[in-house]
Amino acid sequence: MNRRSAAIGGVLFACATTGLVSAGGCQQILGIHDSHLAQAGAGGDPPSGETGGAGGPRGGDAGRSGPGTGGGVPTGAGGTGGGSGAGGLPTTGNASGGRSGGNGGGGSAGGGGGHGGATTGAGGGAGATGGEGGGVACAAPWHAEGVAARLLTPNSAMTACSVAAADVPTLAAGVDAATYRGALACGACLRVQASLGADSVVVQVVELSQTSGVLLSKAAMDTIAPGASLTNVDWTLVACDVQSQPVKYVIKDGSNAGYVGIQIRNARYPVASVAAVGTNTSVSLALQSYGYWESTAAGAGPLTLRLTDVNGQSFLDAGVKITSQAVEAGHGQFPLCY
Repeated sequence: MNRRSAAIGGVLFACATTGLVSAGGCQQILGIHDSHLAQAGAGGDPPSGETGGAGGPRGGDAGRSGPGTGGGVPTGAGGTGGGSGAGGLPTTGNASGGRSGGNGGGGSAGGGGGHGGATTGAGGGAGATGGEGGGVACAAPWHAEGVAARLLTPNSAMTACSVAAADVPTLAAGVDAATYRGALACGACLRVQASLGADSVVVQVVELSQTSGVLLSKAAMDTIAPGASLTNVDWTLVACDVQSQPVKYVIKDGSNAGYVGIQIRNARYPVASVAAVGTNTSVSLALQSYGYWESTAAGAGPLTLRLTDVNGQSFLDAGVKITSQAVEAGHGQFPLCY
């Protein structure tokens, strides 16, 4: 018996006699992937020294052991409850994410966001080119029942959320001041359903309503109450369908080394905070009522931004250029919470 066989035998004996670890757990600890011992659904372990970014373990890949419905076991990490998938494996020493890869299916028993990062440096966010990671438990969603819904007539030039009339989506909404939350609701997605009906529609918040309840674009209203201009509805905050795309940054006119204004679009969930971070610094940007995050101390850029959503999920986005009136494509996105 060689040393490896003896070590494996010893661990299997310990698992069997203590009863503290299931057979599947023993296999997972030992990294066994032979056909008759592999557990269906377990993702492959990453190589030594490689850990998941905030994306967590690889979920949904076939891996080495089968079809892969659960998250893999990263070195020194773990997680419960699979989210939307997995990022690519980062290379050793790269804290900002893994190589480009599609989003995994998310493990039903893993992928709760990796605790690792790289072998050196702080753990990264979703990564510059990595896929998304598993999410966290969702915060209690914004919700209302039996509120009035009226037709939305957007401002002819610019909405309260600083969305030009030409960019207002077909399925759009305005919300009252309580839901607007000082512009925190700008870009949020709501599922709206007629209180006495079965049909629902997902709309994006672009406007502030001066009356209580919600405002719906005609196309949205006709989906749940054809021909109506006033009806009662229930609504709930939901994840926006971001089409697997990263966030976008709209740089405000006049931004420079002494002032930065950034609007965040295409975020899956409302953004709760934004900070420009450096090696030993962090400058918080303040949300304005017109939907821009602003600072006079963030610097000229390119910036590394840390975005945090209303569920407490965060990611880092590096290399954001500050060019007045430009639209910069980001690299990160919030994973689905569960």
